[in-house]
Amino acid sequence: MTAERLLIVGNGMAADRLLDELHHHCPGRYAITLCGEENSAAYNRILLSPYLTGEYNEQDLFLKTHHWYRERGIEVHLGGAVEQLHVEQGFAMTSDGRRHDFDRLVMATGSLPLSLGVEGEQLPGVMAFRTLADARYLRQLPAACRQVVVIGGGLLGIEAAYGLVQQGKQVTLLQRGQWLLNRQLDEVAGGYLQRHLQRLGIEVRLGVSTRRFIGAEHLEALELNDGEILFADLAVQALGVTPRTELARQAGLQVHKGILVNDQMATSASGVYALGECCQWQSQTFGLVAPIWDQARVLARALAGEQDGYRYQDFATRLKVSGIDLLAAGVTSSNSCLTYEDREYGHYRRINLDEQGRISGIVLYGDVSAGNAFIDLMKQQKQVSHLGTDLLFGPQTTALEAEPEAVEDANEPVATAA
Repeated sequence: MTAERLLIVGNGMAADRLLDELHHHCPGRYAITLCGEENSAAYNRILLSPYLTGEYNEQDLFLKTHHWYRERGIEVHLGGAVEQLHVEQGFAMTSDGRRHDFDRLVMATGSLPLSLGVEGEQLPGVMAFRTLADARYLRQLPAACRQVVVIGGGLLGIEAAYGLVQQGKQVTLLQRGQWLLNRQLDEVAGGYLQRHLQRLGIEVRLGVSTRRFIGAEHLEALELNDGEILFADLAVQALGVTPRTELARQAGLQVHKGILVNDQMATSASGVYALGECCQWQSQTFGLVAPIWDQARVLARALAGEQDGYRYQDFATRLKVSGIDLLAAGVTSSNSCLTYEDREYGHYRRINLDEQGRISGIVLYGDVSAGNAFIDLMKQQKQVSHLGTDLLFGPQTTALEAEPEAVEDANEPVATAA
């Protein structure tokens, strides 16, 4: 019996995980061809930030050896982007003129870095931090490149700023919001994070945006929204990502923010699937690894003829910067919350509760030892409001099993309930 031909477009972490899941659920069922736009083998994008700081060597980033693919009969074509998809006819064309026929197709095209779209953005010296090539470039900056501006106070921007200051660069981090990581943290935790980064030598500027990049043949400065001129040898845009959907649109697949998929990761076209940062499930798009791992498992089971369905759940945010311990999950604000703060040690906790007294979000800074227990409670949707401020010092199974009226509120002066 001839194996079905499965073409995977994309060679990022989502596609790599899918290969593992397929090998587990249906080894040998498909003749797999993988097309990757980048010239390098699949690598761990999560490690780009610690690679920038020198904590990892480049070889530590790669996910599989050439032998792994050969042993499983997987054809890998790198450095040739798929430029045309003919879904009904069942073939794709790459930029190097190759034709790849398929019976089933998986779109794993990932995402593109967002940019400001302002004047001067095409100048040499203005770049994103997204790929291995970007990280290689930043690791090899000449000594003459001294003043660096990082635009974006999210996870990637903070990690890029940290990596660059570790190289001895003078780094200014610009954040349009009123505190760092404003989508994951509240203002208090954002303040702790800002002060820590400033102690590391990173200048943090809040509430500012870039009007234009200035330079003749190379970046020389940025003009901020208030007219201030900020001189710089390099500007790194770390503004987030957007699903890469242009190929799917050209092929006639249904696209909104991302490529629309159902619970089995199937697109609007028969035999065509999508997963990872390029896809949209219900109203949700994806930028974290954990939900994409779930998608890969669900899709592999679907391709194996098994029944499964994708269900999204919130995952915790952590920051890969030495000396900073923070964890955030769920919603960042609520009308009902419990907070604890120890300024001397730099510890802060916020537990958000919904109307039913269940944990809807957590923010931990400094001491994150109880983080997994809080996340478990949030996933289990247990009613915990009867614990009062005792909850802030770590959820206890015995206390949770007690009757709500039998538990008294603690009267700790450092813990507050709102």
